[in-house]
Amino acid sequence: MDTTGRAPWLTDDRAPADAVGQLYRGRLDGIILKQLLTPDECATCMAAVVAHGRWEPVYPDPHAPKSIGVMYSPTPIHPTGPPRDYYFPDAAQDARWVREALHPLIPRFEEKLSALSGTRSVGSLDQPEQHRLATVREMDVGYGAPAHVDTYEPSDGLASLFAHTDRTTQLSWYVLLQPPGSGGELEVADRSGAMRVVPLEAGDGVLFDGGRLQHCVTCVASSPPRVTVGGFAGIARTGNHVYYWS
Repeated sequence: MDTTGRAPWLTDDRAPADAVGQLYRGRLDGIILKQLLTPDECATCMAAVVAHGRWEPVYPDPHAPKSIGVMYSPTPIHPTGPPRDYYFPDAAQDARWVREALHPLIPRFEEKLSALSGTRSVGSLDQPEQHRLATVREMDVGYGAPAHVDTYEPSDGLASLFAHTDRTTQLSWYVLLQPPGSGGELEVADRSGAMRVVPLEAGDGVLFDGGRLQHCVTCVASSPPRVTVGGFAGIARTGNHVYYWS
């Protein structure tokens, strides 16, 4: 806790070795992963995103935020999570694309997550089969994300999360590939409920307690669109491993 009694945000160079455990215990709100990708690496990733170009709807409105890869979370289209036969058929293929086309994102993130996970091992959620490693999100002018927490009710669509991860909370993570012209800021509540802006530059990442802290993205006010890549993370039910997925 800081001197005000709030659980603070830290940059990764100041984070404790078991920052993931501290996030789970509510002693940290979040961590900024400074320059997880360089500007040149972000540009390379953006070129791969543009070349891919196959977007999944997240909202019924076709102009609303969309993703590359089906997200393993509730959405307005799938409010209890994506059906298995909708999520899993292309999950392994999408995982390979993220690992190869967006390199060095995944090894860089795994290395950083491992450094923040104490003695726990780190890996993608591959039980009962391979989940996506990360999804790309685009938010165009006039759109953002409403305030929410990533706390889910048990459902068939999200069964593997409840089978394999500690649902005390769920961590959110992403890397900013392309900042918008203006707007599109991440706001995260502290433990008192007061919202704060988390300032990010291209290539910066975040890891925060998305399962308990309300968070939102303000509307993008001017071009270009806001583009991020990321997903979720959580301690395994066994306690000795950290999974990530999207």
